[in-house]
Amino acid sequence: MIRRLRALELPLEEVRAVLAADPGEQRQRLIAHRARVEQRMAAATRILDELSRLIDGKEDLVPEPADVLNELKIKAYDALSRWIAEQDLETAGPPREIYWTDPQNTFDPADYVTEIAWPVVPDRGKLERIGGLRGREAHETGDRLKESAGSSVKAPPSSGRSVLK
Repeated sequence: MIRRLRALELPLEEVRAVLAADPGEQRQRLIAHRARVEQRMAAATRILDELSRLIDGKEDLVPEPADVLNELKIKAYDALSRWIAEQDLETAGPPREIYWTDPQNTFDPADYVTEIAWPVVPDRGKLERIGGLRGREAHETGDRLKESAGSSVKAPPSSGRSVLK
């Protein structure tokens, strides 16, 4: 009986417990072991399927970082553009990208972190609400922000940001 249970890959502790148990408990322990074996089989099936895709050339061994990164950036720019529109803001220059992780050295795309900062100029009324600026001061600040947007050195103090992680 021990040989048969070990051939079924039942761990030694479980073999002892099965041998000491009544028939009802033996059945429950064997059902639990079958569930563990089924989980291992499902994992092995996923591995075999992935190996087949690699062997058949349906997938690359390592996904091209540029492809994954471009897909993520498109989603980020879309989300950031929607946010800017929802806030009734206008862009004030080109977006900037900050790569906190290097896709060439980071294998898992889930670990990529890229920050996209897009300078924006709120409408004058919004400047008053969010910055506490009033009247002429808001107009002058808005004009300075618009002027600085054309410069590659100065960045407007307000920007929409999107961080992918």
